[in-house]
Amino acid sequence: MSAGLAAIRATPPRRVRAELTAAYADLPPTPLRRRFAEADPEILDLFEQAVATWFGAVLAPHWTELASAHRHQVATATHRLAENGLDGLFAGLHPAIGWRPPVLEVRTWWSGEVTGTGEGLVLLPSPVAGPRPRVLVEPERPVLLVYPAAMPRSAAVPGADPLGRLLGATRAALLRRLAEPGRHTTTALAGAVGVSLSTASEHLTALRAAGLIRTGRDGASVLHRLTPLGGHLLGGSGDVGPGSDRPDEWHSGLRP
Repeated sequence: MSAGLAAIRATPPRRVRAELTAAYADLPPTPLRRRFAEADPEILDLFEQAVATWFGAVLAPHWTELASAHRHQVATATHRLAENGLDGLFAGLHPAIGWRPPVLEVRTWWSGEVTGTGEGLVLLPSPVAGPRPRVLVEPERPVLLVYPAAMPRSAAVPGADPLGRLLGATRAALLRRLAEPGRHTTTALAGAVGVSLSTASEHLTALRAAGLIRTGRDGASVLHRLTPLGGHLLGGSGDVGPGSDRPDEWHSGLRP
């Protein structure tokens, strides 16, 4: 935590100013943002305190689980890359990331085409990335792609999850993940909840036998989706299926 805060404080003022100007381009300036853009030490102290407070309240209590899940996600991605190359790696990262050689397509917050820096690509799974991936491109640095990863279900307060007590934490996590938009392959679900591929397959088989999910093929992919019973168990209604991945919904192209 201290290293992260030190890195924030070491950010050059010109970069702080440029990023704040871009982020608030459509809003009128305020005295606080103006002081932030000028790297006012008092405002930077306030910002540092806010980040430290948020970290202590939200992440620190679950840091062990988060670190374990991160290591698992990295190991799973490494295995997919070794076994199936770039196609296998990018297919399992996130529904908003698609690989159409030689273009990596990312459905993010803005539209446009980005040219790579020639320094490679860094993939960073994050449970606090928000609903969409984020792309950061800086000259002479690897392109940074931060993509959403599920918060480990074990980070929840023990005993506070009725569904987890009924089905078990992993099956409850898989069921909840299936209620979210996207193409839910076994590999993607395993990475999302932080379990091995064989463990995810075993739990999905149990959920299918209970009538909570159904499984079918879409070309070479095996996709899972909730049944109406599974949807009702989560408190919703009806069948929740995988989201669309039509080409016209991909908004950003990144050329490595």
